[in-house]
Amino acid sequence: MGSRGMGAMTFADADESHPVHSVKQLEADVAGVRTIFFMEKFSDRILVLITQTGKIGTIIRAGQEMTLEGNTSFTVETLLGAPSADLSLDLCARRIIESVTSTSATSLPVVLCASLLGTSVPPELVRELVEVVVENKIW
Repeated sequence: MGSRGMGAMTFADADESHPVHSVKQLEADVAGVRTIFFMEKFSDRILVLITQTGKIGTIIRAGQEMTLEGNTSFTVETLLGAPSADLSLDLCARRIIESVTSTSATSLPVVLCASLLGTSVPPELVRELVEVVVENKIW
């Protein structure tokens, strides 16, 4: 998969008066393609930007909800841009929100901005992208 975290930059936590609590930017080789990851934790959500094109791309919101029975449910909604035909970006957003809620005490929603090469994202690439985000989590 190449060298993860190559060129990683981490910024110090902002003071409490600023809405951004932590920021992380890194570059990784994902399936042979230079991919930039930028993550910010705000007081009300987590922003994850993944780009192979230098653009923001499709914007997706993923959140956790509780059902009437007390079970956990996840929602994914495309806010801007065309949903991927194969729903691979939705899957990516869902995997990230699942990781957020299972590895921390927070249930903040995730806003995923993704601009990837190609028109569809194979499952193995989704796994690699989510893996990089989780390995470098800011929540």
